[in-house]
Amino acid sequence: MKRLRYLTLTAASGFMLLSTPAGAQPVAETPRMEEALPDVTQGGRELTPDEEATYPSYEFNGWVDAAIVYDQLAGDQVGYLLSQVGLRMAHSINENFGGFVQLNAFGGNRSLDLVAREAYGFYQTDEQGFKVLAGKYYAPIGFELADPPDLYQFSNSLVFNNLIPTELVGVLAAMQFSEAVDLKLYTSGPWDDDAAALAMGGKNFGGRLGIGFGDLGGIGFSAVGGPQDPADEGILRIAYDVDAAVTPADNWIIGAEANVNMIHQRYVVDGEDRKEFAMPWGFLVMTNYAFTDFFNLTLRYDMVADASADDSIGGVLDLDGGVLDGSTDPADDRVTLSSFTVGPNFHLTDGWDIFTEVRYDMASEDVFFVPDSNGGSLKNGFVSGAVELIYQF
Repeated sequence: MKRLRYLTLTAASGFMLLSTPAGAQPVAETPRMEEALPDVTQGGRELTPDEEATYPSYEFNGWVDAAIVYDQLAGDQVGYLLSQVGLRMAHSINENFGGFVQLNAFGGNRSLDLVAREAYGFYQTDEQGFKVLAGKYYAPIGFELADPPDLYQFSNSLVFNNLIPTELVGVLAAMQFSEAVDLKLYTSGPWDDDAAALAMGGKNFGGRLGIGFGDLGGIGFSAVGGPQDPADEGILRIAYDVDAAVTPADNWIIGAEANVNMIHQRYVVDGEDRKEFAMPWGFLVMTNYAFTDFFNLTLRYDMVADASADDSIGGVLDLDGGVLDGSTDPADDRVTLSSFTVGPNFHLTDGWDIFTEVRYDMASEDVFFVPDSNGGSLKNGFVSGAVELIYQF
């Protein structure tokens, strides 16, 4: 699962956490939750003003994400899934120095896979108009966030999963010029690859300019790219992205994102070494409307065009072992993907939400193997769904 990315300020402690919205979404509470959880908690208890003012100060919160899922690609299987357990921990020495760690444990087998999705130390000015952090952080690009409590539906979009990075290791500087304008500049290793960040080559650079329009929403302009293979700096990938959110009312958000990648990578075709150029692109549009404090609905459509079937450098998509049409040339194996998602959601009480989702994925070629009573065959579409419980503490 993979993200509006703002650096949002938790008023009591002075932490500015990258783990909460970094796109054009307003810093206000999300439409799907009328009463937001306290920004600063201790064992689920909101801290008093006296406690908030003391240093060193601490934050600890997290979530449990469990679901019942349906997958047509798994032979119409219905099963139980402990999708994620997330823990967010922060510590501030004083108003200027602190650190943040987010640990995610991903389910699917008896022993959870524990991953540090964010882990960094930071310095910020007293006015909090400038901040620099070093370590691992979520890439400030795109409309959707990475973690279940920050999403409007169960699954992430094709754009999120295929066209932008999620986690980077490096240094990031954030500047807040006014209430309406902020800028983030950063450098990192290759996308979503902690080990590659150790290499002397493969440096990526990126930035995001955010422009807010008060209660109406905002827009963000992003770019990030560089070598994705530390052993060959000639293999490049750059993503250009525009994300926007419009909030016509307190209970209504409309989101959009457009993205284009420029990928220059090496292929070996019939024993001959050569380079190819690909330009996959995509977009998403979504809306979430809260009919009541209890019920809200998400609708989303997204697509990715010119998806490459080769992922040797973390490319867009790997389909059927990289051979789609019988050709040995991965450059020939390109498809257009799209999906439509309907997500009715239920806010039971503070910290308890149930998300339901029905999703239909489509492709321009028969690339999805769908099992059936005759053994199965390649299809150009499949259905999935989920009923998800998110408990936040």
